Amino acid sequence: MEYMATIDLLKQKGLSALEAAKQVLNYSTEAQKPDGITLASIAAALKTIYALTLIQLVRALKEGQAPINEAARATKDAIEVAEPGKTVSVMELAEALKEVYEIQDRIVLKDALEYAGYSSEEVTRTVNLLFPTTICIVSSKSLFQETGVELLSNEKAVIEYQSGTWCVSPYIGSCDANGSARYSCAKEGYALQGAPEGALVGKIGDTLFHVGKKAETPADKAGKLSLCANDDLYARYGSGFADNSGEITVKITVKSK
Repeated sequence: MEYMATIDLLKQKGLSALEAAKQVLNYSTEAQKPDGITLASIAAALKTIYALTLIQLVRALKEGQAPINEAARATKDAIEVAEPGKTVSVMELAEALKEVYEIQDRIVLKDALEYAGYSSEEVTRTVNLLFPTTICIVSSKSLFQETGVELLSNEKAVIEYQSGTWCVSPYIGSCDANGSARYSCAKEGYALQGAPEGALVGKIGDTLFHVGKKAETPADKAGKLSLCANDDLYARYGSGFADNSGEITVKITVKSK
């Protein structure tokens, strides 16, 4: 196995697994990677020589400054090479990455797990379990903005307004996620016709729904959740989103149906 002899020698000299990882790993630039050497082969050697657990291996790779996506793939591949027949579950790897890399952002974890080769469905399920609650800032200036939350068919999300105000029209003035009480029925061409102007609106796939200060996602819908203010999408009646100001903060909680 590549790098096995080098790492074995470092262990004989009394270096810890973390110290050995720092010695053999250098990922500051692509040009500095040794020819023919992969991070997975180094990780497999570290695991075999030092008898590392999964989380210890992730720590060693982080100590060697391996980027999180590379560390995720290398850890999975190394363990499955070093232990034939062993399958690294997506939850095992996700929990180790979250702890060692101190991940606070669900999107960072999702990207790392998908880079490691897991399916989109199992990654989504795992990320939703580890990050059931997401705080999201929604700007009044942009159309439907991705929240980073994706739902499976057996999941739903509760969206709750937390704070902030925005202005989508000089005729309305500032309002919260409930939108305008005066202009309570948006015209055709707004994000959601019939809902209050300035209200918080959600979208999953092609399905639009009124959120306001609190709502659940439609029961029969799965996919990526986007949010925006209910305003004139095509600037038919004024400046549309161009003259908007402000933002609101919402909490999104994923639950099983």
